[in-house]
Amino acid sequence: MTLSIQALIEQVAAAKSAAIAPNTSKSYGSGWQSWQKWADKHGIRCFPAKPEELQIWLVALDVEGKKPTTLRAYLAAVGHHHRNNLIEDPTQDPEVQ
Repeated sequence: MTLSIQALIEQVAAAKSAAIAPNTSKSYGSGWQSWQKWADKHGIRCFPAKPEELQIWLVALDVEGKKPTTLRAYLAAVGHHHRNNLIEDPTQDPEVQ
């Protein structure tokens, strides 16, 4: 039996997810959900994310009073989601850092 490329990518993603501590996984889930919700609200495609849109989202979170540690955790979640799906990580863009 030969698996499709997509099936193999999904297996890689599942293996990577299994290697993450439960609390980290929970944090990633919260951060990714925050990004998805904000992107949907503003008519932005959340995946793959664009660095300039991530910048706007981070400023919006800051204005809402989110702590810098939360912003870093949420950004890490978006980066993880991209890397886990073998997509270039937009959070590594110098403009987002």
